[in-house]
Amino acid sequence: MERVTEKLWYVFILLNATDILTTEGALSLGAAEGNPLANWVLTQFGAFGLYGLKALFIGSYALLYGWQVKTGKEKYAQLALVAGSLLMAVVTIWNLVVLGKGVW
Repeated sequence: MERVTEKLWYVFILLNATDILTTEGALSLGAAEGNPLANWVLTQFGAFGLYGLKALFIGSYALLYGWQVKTGKEKYAQLALVAGSLLMAVVTIWNLVVLGKGVW
C-alpha cells in the first residue's frame, strides 16, 4: 500500500508541474488563464503567484492526506490523490490542446 501511495504522490506532483509548464506556455502565446482564482492571482502577483497557488494546492492535498491517514481512512486519502491527479490530467490535456491551437 505504501508503494502505491508513493507512486500516486509522484503522479500528482508531476501532473501539477506539467500544469504549470503548459499554463506558462499558453500564457506566453497570449492565452488567458481560464481558472478565475488563478487568473486573479496571476493579475495580482504574476507568475510567481501561480507558483505559490500551486504550492498551496499541493500542500492542501498533503494536509488532507495526513488527516485522512491519522483518522484511519487511508483509502480516502488515496482516492483524493487519484481524483486530484485526474483533475490535473484533464487540465493539462486542455492546456496541450490550447498550445496545439496556439490560442486559449
